[in-house]
Amino acid sequence: MLGDAAHPFLPHQGQGGAQAMEDGAALGALFPFGTTTSEVEDRLKLYMEARYERATTIQQYTRDSAFNKLDKDTGIKIMDPMQFVSYNFGHDAYDNASTVLREYLTAKAVLIS
Repeated sequence: MLGDAAHPFLPHQGQGGAQAMEDGAALGALFPFGTTTSEVEDRLKLYMEARYERATTIQQYTRDSAFNKLDKDTGIKIMDPMQFVSYNFGHDAYDNASTVLREYLTAKAVLIS
């Protein structure tokens, strides 16, 4: 599943579509040409590893933004808009998923040898 089907978002900021593109980039990195059917289950687990934190964080940012959540103690808005912009636009889903795959393959090679 991709985008809103995998990570439902509130209907603003276009994050469902944005996350669908990141999901596609991650899947492209994790399933390069030559991936065998016997590798699919492990690669889908890596997809969850590569995407879960990012998609969940973006979901929370959009919710906080929509509801203007305030810290109970300070009364300050929980989400720092500049922090969100940096987190949102400073991410490379393909590079992140490639790193997850590389670490997995390295660990697997060490276990086999």
